[in-house]
Amino acid sequence: MLPIYLRASEVSAPSRFVRYLLTLPAVFAAFLPLAAEAQIKNLASNSSANCSIQGEGSWVRSFPEGGSESVLFRTEEFPFSFSQSSLPPAPRSFSQLLPAPAAENHPGFAWAGGIQPSINYSFEVPNWSTTPGKSGELASAVMRYEVDVSIVTGAPDLSYCNTAMTVFFELTEPMALNHSGGEFVDVFGSSVDISQHLDSNGYLLPGNYIYAALLNPGSCALELSLTPPPIDSDGDGLLNVDEINIHHTDPTKADTDGDGLTDKEEIQVVHSDPLVADTDGDGFIDGFEWKSGKSPTDPLSFPVAAISIHPAIELRVSTKLGTNYRVQSSVDMQTWIDADTVIEGTGAEVRRIFETVDGGAKFWRVREED
Repeated sequence: MLPIYLRASEVSAPSRFVRYLLTLPAVFAAFLPLAAEAQIKNLASNSSANCSIQGEGSWVRSFPEGGSESVLFRTEEFPFSFSQSSLPPAPRSFSQLLPAPAAENHPGFAWAGGIQPSINYSFEVPNWSTTPGKSGELASAVMRYEVDVSIVTGAPDLSYCNTAMTVFFELTEPMALNHSGGEFVDVFGSSVDISQHLDSNGYLLPGNYIYAALLNPGSCALELSLTPPPIDSDGDGLLNVDEINIHHTDPTKADTDGDGLTDKEEIQVVHSDPLVADTDGDGFIDGFEWKSGKSPTDPLSFPVAAISIHPAIELRVSTKLGTNYRVQSSVDMQTWIDADTVIEGTGAEVRRIFETVDGGAKFWRVREED
């Protein structure tokens, strides 16, 4: 898959934008082993700003012996630029008061009126957060870039002032994507239909991406959020992210403690501990207590001993080592039903007991399995 770009808007010099992107480091293409949770690899960031302003206006020059004249004065061009590759990007700011006309060696010389423009530029990153994943990768990333260029005094001629922001990343699992302030484009700068890179659930597919924008003067923001989709790997009704961060249960096991109740049943219905098989410590596991009509959270509520008598038969089978035998039963010797148990041959006699609780005469036989 080719890297994908995201840019905010068209600019006056798109060729400069393309040249800027082509000078950035290439996206890493190597894949690490997949982890259970959605992962972000090779996350990197680049940002740069280029500004140039001038001020022009009529100034009044007065003389001590009397008289004055109006002079059109234009400041020299003031450039400002920076570039950085850091994660997260570091905020940058500057303020500049453009110079007034130079003083002249003349007694009582003075300037009045005119333009002496001042601007403020700030590149802020008010929201940048990541969640650690496995194998040194990331499970989520939320990024927000903000640029503000404001005029403090005067009315300068803003020749240009653009801030380029670029985020490189690779996904190894589908991610929930939220973004604003831009569009996806291909490596050549042409627009791309984002739906081509989404799965049937609307999640961004695995692959290499570049998310970029050129933000113009004024107050602009670019936002990008990559978060794991709601996944319930074990089908117990609890999302993986909640099992890991809130309940501390195993997102790959529906019944973390193996007590016969799912994690969701223990948390939302029974209110027992999903990490302890015998929550109340009375010697009976939670699932058995709950299904017996007792409370798994009350040590004074537990199943009582019960005795029941069922008729049964004992089968004694002389078995050959390495041969399996299937036990079957019938009430009419016409239709035979397999018992659940398969007898593995030991080279000696094997005994098995089978209940006959459904009543009626039964016939039994043992067959060698192929």
